[in-house]
Amino acid sequence: MVVKTLEQLFLIVTDTAKIEALKRAFGKKHLLDADGKNCTFKCPNPKCGSHAKDKLKFVIRVEDSACHCWVCDLRGKSSIWIAKRWSPGSVDRLAEVYHLDRGTPLRGDECETPEEAYTLPEDFRLIAPMVESGQTRDPAVRSVLAYLINRGLTVRDMWRYKVGISSATGYRGSALFPSFSPVGEVEFCLARTTDPDAFRKYKNHGAKSSKIIYDEIHVDFQDTVHLFEGVFDLVRSRLNGTALLGSSLPTSGKLFERLAVERPPVVLCLDADVQSKSSFIANKLAQFGVDVKVVSLPEGKDPGSMEQHELLEAIQAAKPFTWNDPLLSKIKNIRSGTIL
Repeated sequence: MVVKTLEQLFLIVTDTAKIEALKRAFGKKHLLDADGKNCTFKCPNPKCGSHAKDKLKFVIRVEDSACHCWVCDLRGKSSIWIAKRWSPGSVDRLAEVYHLDRGTPLRGDECETPEEAYTLPEDFRLIAPMVESGQTRDPAVRSVLAYLINRGLTVRDMWRYKVGISSATGYRGSALFPSFSPVGEVEFCLARTTDPDAFRKYKNHGAKSSKIIYDEIHVDFQDTVHLFEGVFDLVRSRLNGTALLGSSLPTSGKLFERLAVERPPVVLCLDADVQSKSSFIANKLAQFGVDVKVVSLPEGKDPGSMEQHELLEAIQAAKPFTWNDPLLSKIKNIRSGTIL
C-alpha cells in the first residue's frame, strides 16, 4: 500500500495501535480481513461452543471496536465492556486507543449476554435410522414419516436435516427440525405438526429466530446462498442456503449481519404471494454491497410444493436485483383505480 497523505499515515498508525490493544485483550491469535476493517479472535465467553475448540468466531470492527460472536451471539457496542468482564488487565489500553471512559461501569445495554443454551427433549429420536432398520410400527413414527414423504422428503433428506420426533409437550405429533451452530451445538428446533386441523402449524423452540441462522453448520458463505421462507422450501431445493423462518429478514438479525459482512451472492426465493417483500429484502442487502438475484415463481406457487426440477429452473432464471425493482413491485400491486 502506497501512503499518499499524512491523513492516511495517521489512520494506519491508529489502526495498528487499536489492533495491538485488541490482541492484548483477546489473544494474539487473530485474523484480519483483507480490507483491514474487521479483526476476528477466539470468543472470550467460556460458555461459547467455539471457545474450547479455539475457533476464531469473535469479530471486532477495528474502527470503533463494536463486536459480535457468530456462535454464542455475545455482542457489544464496544469491546471494552466485554474486556472488563473477561480481560480486565487490558481495559486501560483499550480505553486509551479508543478514547473511552475506562471508569464507566459495565451496563446491560452495552454488552448482550447470550441466552441459556437450548437442548432437545430427552426422548428425541431421529426418523431416518428407524426407517432404515424397519422400526416404523409406532403410530407416532408412522404418522410423521407419512407426512414427510408426502412433503417430498427422502430418507437422505431426513438424515441431512436430522429430522426427528418426540413425545414431549409441545413436540408430540410433530416433525422436528433442529438447527445447529457452526460448532455443532443445537440452538433451535422447529416443530411442524402433522395434524391437518391444528390451528398453529409451526412452533419454534430455543433461541429467537432472529438470533440464529437456520442450519448454519451446513451453510457455506463462500458460495451462493439461497434464501427461502420455510424449512421445507430449503429441504426440497437441496441447495446451499438457509430458511428465513418467515417472510422477513430483520436488519438487526444474525443472518442479515452475516450476509452484510461476508457478502456472498444471494438468491432470494420466496413464495409468489410475497414478491414485494422480496424486493424490500433485496434492496436492504444491496445497500451493503451484496449481489442479489430474485426468483419469480408462478402465481400461487411456493418452493416447497414444486417439483425439484421446476424449482431449479425457476432459480436458474432468477434476475439480478435493480434499484427500480421496489418501485415496479409497488406499481404491480396497485389495484385498479388506486391513486399512487
